Amino acid sequence: MKKLTDQVISRIAAESCLFLFLDYDGTLTPIASGPSKAKLGGLVRQLLRELKTARGVKVAIVSGRSLANLKQYVRIPGLIYAGNHGFEVQGHGISYVHPAALALEHSFRRMTRQLKKALVSFRGILIEHKTFSISVHYRHVRLPDRIQAAKKILLEKLKSLRHTPVVLADGKKVWEIRPTAEWHKGETVSWLLRRVGLMEKKDYFPVYVGDDVTDEDAFRAIRKKGVGIKVISGKKGSSRARYFVRSTTEAVRFLRKIIFLRKAHGVQNVQR
Repeated sequence: MKKLTDQVISRIAAESCLFLFLDYDGTLTPIASGPSKAKLGGLVRQLLRELKTARGVKVAIVSGRSLANLKQYVRIPGLIYAGNHGFEVQGHGISYVHPAALALEHSFRRMTRQLKKALVSFRGILIEHKTFSISVHYRHVRLPDRIQAAKKILLEKLKSLRHTPVVLADGKKVWEIRPTAEWHKGETVSWLLRRVGLMEKKDYFPVYVGDDVTDEDAFRAIRKKGVGIKVISGKKGSSRARYFVRSTTEAVRFLRKIIFLRKAHGVQNVQR
């Protein structure tokens, strides 16, 4: 990965058809102490509104949050929303739920009740039912041995559900229980590029901005034809993204710069 520069941003802004895929937590908003506290700032919301009306620009918010929760927190009609890591998508004439997720809707509700009962003694654990997946947050569990004990119980519980096609994935201080289907943020981004491209008969240049392990699938999916930008706060580490920024502030600066440069290049906004 290389540090994102103004020169690279200028090249991105010059693309005639630009598709921006943006993660929510840790990208548009700083990581918060809990999912309900990650509020979208007024400046960021205004930038998203401007991008939505910019000619030749499409914007999709791609998140592990449920679709309903994501729309509630962003509150901008006209964007494309991909919730539950892409298992549910809505916007731009698209309304889609992956069949594997739909088939497990009742199972996830039942599993949520079982996990809350199994992990009730673990102070700091937050279990979030997201309709088509479950998030088990452990950010507030301070002792490493308690985290490992909780994960052991979680794995045992999932093992007992061997006839239920779900998989456990790691995120930032969270365990995600999702359908086993080969579907993730990378598949979602590729699917949206094809779907919107065919609908509009345009060849969009994809840019994906994200901070989490779950965003690596998206970086991988667009690496040969677009640009991945990782938001990092600590050590750089390895990533499929080509470039990195050091904070959500720098990620927001990237969006602001895109708007400024497209206006400077004479690309006028349109209402839609």
